[in-house]
Amino acid sequence: MRQFKITDLSALYRYQTQAISLDGGYTFTRGGNLLGTAALLEQIGPDDHTTLAVQIEPYSKKRILGQMYVDPRTATAKMNFLAPEELSGTLAMKELIEGLCKLAGEAGAVCVNAEVEVGNDIFSSFREQKFRLYDRLRIWYLPPQNNGHTDGVNHWSVTHDSDYIGLRHLYASLVPPIVQAAQPLIANALPDLVYWQDNEIMGSMKSMTGPGGIFLKPLLHPAIQEDAGGVLYQALQHYYPLVGRPVYIAVPSYQGWLESILYKLQAEVVSLRSLMVRYLAQPLRVPEHESAVRTLEKVRMHPSHFEGKGGD
Repeated sequence: MRQFKITDLSALYRYQTQAISLDGGYTFTRGGNLLGTAALLEQIGPDDHTTLAVQIEPYSKKRILGQMYVDPRTATAKMNFLAPEELSGTLAMKELIEGLCKLAGEAGAVCVNAEVEVGNDIFSSFREQKFRLYDRLRIWYLPPQNNGHTDGVNHWSVTHDSDYIGLRHLYASLVPPIVQAAQPLIANALPDLVYWQDNEIMGSMKSMTGPGGIFLKPLLHPAIQEDAGGVLYQALQHYYPLVGRPVYIAVPSYQGWLESILYKLQAEVVSLRSLMVRYLAQPLRVPEHESAVRTLEKVRMHPSHFEGKGGD
């Protein structure tokens, strides 16, 4: 495995329609274009936390590309994409995944995350490279005509450092321990917004923005008194004037109660993903944690009755 070079540009553009998306936020904020100019600029730009690596497949001599981002605030890494999809099961692809994990460890990450589209053959390659399934994720597309203003008082506010204790309590009460281990909440990487009810934090909102849309990750307590759909729209007002862009909402399994609300808002499922993690430091083996992993991996997840718009 080696770093991306200018001589690899031809492969970068040749694989534009053959990339395997491993990060919903990265994908949908770019309108599905993972291997365009943005990928190149991220690699040669000032952000040294992003790595674009190349592995040569020994038989076909084709280049295999993989991009990863290491977040120094959370000491976690995230796979962005691999390409091309036709080589997803090859030894060279597995070696590239292994090489990226090694780089993540050298950069100080304690785990590497990847979101694998349900049904994609790359799932087996990640399993062979010691990645484990820890949750499921549906990504919903919210139609533009619904992105209007809402009546009433907006109880969302920008997050401050003093909100950490309240967020920590919310996170601990709603997020399963198996997920917290892969996606830790730390004081210097807090969500954008917090939702207040009766002087208590009852929700938070993380976001990614890009030319292709806004990607939101809400965490809402089911005990909120107001209409949850209205609460989501209130959060969108804080991203004005970006609201004219497509809006995508990520819903993990432990926030499944939001799905019926999104369905009523005419939102559509556009992606169904398995969340996978590889721990680079050996975690403490807790019996409850191991039981949860085994139960989750036995579940065969099928597309719901909701009709999606496709991957891009």
